[in-house]
Amino acid sequence: MAEKRQKIGAICLKFEASCGAKSMKIDVFPASEWEDGLRGYFRLRRDGSWDDLKRSPYRSAKAVAQYIAAFVREHLDGSTRKRPARREVHCLEPCWLDYGPDDPALGLQLKSCDARIVSEDTVIGEDGRQYVVISAQELGGIRLMPVDELRFYDRKERSDG
Repeated sequence: MAEKRQKIGAICLKFEASCGAKSMKIDVFPASEWEDGLRGYFRLRRDGSWDDLKRSPYRSAKAVAQYIAAFVREHLDGSTRKRPARREVHCLEPCWLDYGPDDPALGLQLKSCDARIVSEDTVIGEDGRQYVVISAQELGGIRLMPVDELRFYDRKERSDG
């Protein structure tokens, strides 16, 4: 049975790599076409099958762009693909982070605060970055933060892992 909802666009990707040609079609539908869909969100259909996330079938515009970029990265030549650096972190490890408004003259954030990692492990987000849960009193409790936005007292650079 054909889809009766009106798509707002289609993105066709064709890769001609050393492993053979591969093509893909991603149809983009506004989430508002569904009863539970929010305005400004989208639902994707890849090669005729709905590509639904576990928590929700809808994606923001930014998430749609990241989704498409992930396919492009996946099919690029291996020389251009690089996994982001990872840093080993431990529960209760102290760190600090910058927050607050940017100083336009310095290009730096004006405030920093002490924090402590409270999660046992890290997770990799859809954006490919490594995330950890931290506790920072100045920020009002615990929050999920990218590891590359934290600074550590040992001054070690992140290492590939």
